[in-house]
Amino acid sequence: MAWEPNLNNINDLVTLLERTLNPGEDQRAILDKLEGFNQISDYNNYLAFIFTKLVDPSKINTRQIAGITLKNNMVKFSRQLTPEVQSYVLNSVVGCFDDPNDSIRSTVGTVVASILQVRTLDEWPGLSDKFFEALQSDNQFLLDGVLSCLFKICEDYAARYSAQQNIPQSLTKFIINLVPNLERFLTVAQEPFRYYSLSSLSLLLQFFPSSINYIFDTFVEKVVLLTEDNTPRIRSKVCVVLNNLVSVHPERVVDKMDLLTRFIIMCIQQAGESPIAITCCDFFHSALSNAFGRKVLEQYLSEDSLINNTSLLPILFDLMIYPESERDSLIEEAMKQNLNLPDRVQDISPELMNRPGRNRSAKENESDSDGSDDEDDDDDDDDDDDDDEDQLFKDDPPSWTTRKAAASVLDLMASIYRENLVPSIIKVLGPRLESPEWFVREAAILALGAICNGCRDGLIQNAQYIQNIGTYLLNSARSENPMIRTITTWALSRYAKILSSDFPAMQLILQALIGLIVDPNKQVQISGCSAITSILEDDELTDETKHAFFVLLEPLITNLGRALQTHQAKSLMVLYDCLGTVADVLGENIRTNAFAPFENQIAKVLTEHWLASSIDSLGIGVLAETLAAIVSTFGMTISQMLLAIYNKATELLENWVIVQAAAMSPFEEPDHDIVINLVDLLSSMCDGIKSDVESLVGQSKSIELVCELMKSRKPEVRQCAFALIGDLSKYAWVHVENQLSTVLGLLAGAVTPPINTASVNNALWAMSELLLHSNSPSSSEQVGRVLSFLLERLSQVMSSQSINRGILENAAICIGRLHNLFPVEMSRALELFFVGWAAATSSHIRDMSEKEKTSLSICDAVYRNPQAILPCFSSFCVLVYSWSPNIPTELNQRFSVILHQFRGFNPEVWEPFKSRLDPSIVHFFAQQYNL
Repeated sequence: MAWEPNLNNINDLVTLLERTLNPGEDQRAILDKLEGFNQISDYNNYLAFIFTKLVDPSKINTRQIAGITLKNNMVKFSRQLTPEVQSYVLNSVVGCFDDPNDSIRSTVGTVVASILQVRTLDEWPGLSDKFFEALQSDNQFLLDGVLSCLFKICEDYAARYSAQQNIPQSLTKFIINLVPNLERFLTVAQEPFRYYSLSSLSLLLQFFPSSINYIFDTFVEKVVLLTEDNTPRIRSKVCVVLNNLVSVHPERVVDKMDLLTRFIIMCIQQAGESPIAITCCDFFHSALSNAFGRKVLEQYLSEDSLINNTSLLPILFDLMIYPESERDSLIEEAMKQNLNLPDRVQDISPELMNRPGRNRSAKENESDSDGSDDEDDDDDDDDDDDDDEDQLFKDDPPSWTTRKAAASVLDLMASIYRENLVPSIIKVLGPRLESPEWFVREAAILALGAICNGCRDGLIQNAQYIQNIGTYLLNSARSENPMIRTITTWALSRYAKILSSDFPAMQLILQALIGLIVDPNKQVQISGCSAITSILEDDELTDETKHAFFVLLEPLITNLGRALQTHQAKSLMVLYDCLGTVADVLGENIRTNAFAPFENQIAKVLTEHWLASSIDSLGIGVLAETLAAIVSTFGMTISQMLLAIYNKATELLENWVIVQAAAMSPFEEPDHDIVINLVDLLSSMCDGIKSDVESLVGQSKSIELVCELMKSRKPEVRQCAFALIGDLSKYAWVHVENQLSTVLGLLAGAVTPPINTASVNNALWAMSELLLHSNSPSSSEQVGRVLSFLLERLSQVMSSQSINRGILENAAICIGRLHNLFPVEMSRALELFFVGWAAATSSHIRDMSEKEKTSLSICDAVYRNPQAILPCFSSFCVLVYSWSPNIPTELNQRFSVILHQFRGFNPEVWEPFKSRLDPSIVHFFAQQYNL
């Protein structure tokens, strides 16, 4: 029997929905009441009825509220509704595509697209047929509703799928049938239909490009026709489609590349400050990524194109000029950035306050095997490898602007066309660099910086070019306009890297940058500090550049010291980072040649800042990171400050632990990035002062605090805590030993699935360090308390699949060290972990000393319990072969004894067993052991 609504219920629900439109009502109470209606089985039927069948024109807003509420319910409770309710709702919604009101049609599309986020097309009987039938209709309302809905569906699918991965078969069939139906609407008279169909096909081209293959040529022809469409949003969408076409199928539009390029250039010229200009720049990025596009664009970059007024370069340069609507406010704001004006908290980027640390406590593979394998660690993050200057070109909305997009294109062009681009660029830039308008000069300097790396050979080969550029930039660094000084600082940092072999030029650039550190304008200060940091952190930092810094150490340290005394909060955080980099890179030279001024002007002042800070101080994490670099580099040479630094770090950690313990939910927890920086500081103190850290630990609650951090809900916090306890075990063992069983229990407790994490890796590394030092009766007794627990977790690692190299390495070393402490107990349990232990030792322990020690432990375990490995003796053979051809003498003797004993146990099975081994192993055994 068909469902029929109760009129009174409808009226009551309409009244309640209308109350949500009244700001004077208690909206929270109304929403709670509506939420409570979900307990009524046919509540969503009433919503669907009001949304789709309430035809009163005065109730449009009420209908929309009903539709949005229905959408939310279907997404949240769809699977819990009865089949009858689901059927009624779905049929009602699709019957409303042709509603005369465009707002209702739009809401219908939103409802349908949202429902398809939680169910497949197959789970909505008749929907696909409804779409295809509607697309053949002459009903304009129906076509508008369906095309709009399909666009929203394609948006959702584009966000869900990428590169045709995991697209269900039913969806694949639907899309392939949909594409030609959409293509028909590209050239119809109705602008909304053209827009929806073009937008949908553009999205399909992104996440399911092969779906367009069936109509590709026709599609391209119609898109080309649409380049003559003057409707703004169509033109903008055409630019997006052209970018996608050039990205996905450049070879299929090669004959039209010139036409498409001219259209994009025309769009840029007409775009003004419109976002379409960024899309056009994206097109050039895509075109430059393939040989076809590079060939076409080359003609728009030549000197002849400048004569013919077809050059792309002036257009790109004009895009790099700040928009007219922003210029006055920019210069006004820049003028306000004077030294004496305090920074507002809201003006300081969170990225500055809590920068990612130098990751001192993320244990990487070193000679003592204390970390995970870079090749296998999926958690590796390469983002920090980008040079600071490249942040100007970082595609990071909302900071990604037309200006940055154009500069990025120019940077890419320079890297492709290199010295061939220089003559054209110099001709275009010449008059702009001499413009009386500051914003034109500023953009020209930005362009000079953008071409620097790519065109370096062409610029350096022409001494006049590079000399003129250098002189111009050095003069611009003294401009009265802070906007000019700021961009010049960035450009100078780029040119410093290509002029490293020209000592006089490099020295002039560094002198200018060192002076800009103490510029009266705060934005220039930030640029000056960032420039110094960028040069020193460059992967290709040369000895010549270092020498130039060494020569200028005195003014560098003096100005950094002055900056510490005068910079406001925002500049200060960038300065901290600069100081950390200076300590990392130039620390050795400072320690031997200029330590006294560094100690007095830098280290002491930083310590004063540190002691005055609290857990919620702005930039506390950056300051901790800077101190970590200094302590790690200078160690006991700053001994007078170490105790104060250490105690303050533990005090801040204790405050953090207290705040975390009081948090009622994850949202109330303190920032975990800060605790990572603090722990990294303590780890750096261990590395910097070695065993001298023991006295500092003894005067604090370090071990108790680390144990608390090892229990944190945040894996990043646990990871750095594990690393710190490992470091402390190396240099302050007497204090760690007092709580050894507790610490080992926490470390073993962290070794749980998922195994392939940096946290588990560090826990195993720390465990191996603790076991290495547990050679006293007291230590052994404490390890014995948790032996079975350790063995259980280590066996779990050894029996797991697809574990990365570093984790297996650390686990294998742990088992070897446990065996050395408890040979009898470990030998008895050998069959639980032997295969994984032998395999990890064979393939994953890279330090040969550790591999030898672990291999000797394996031999001892096999001596004690040979029966345990008989079913898997081939694993032992692989271990032996992994040492060829150079086996340490003692290990070679033990291998020989075990191999001959195995053959002696059961001589008749030796030959069949040997036949199953790799021939290279058989040959090695014959040569090495006469087997």
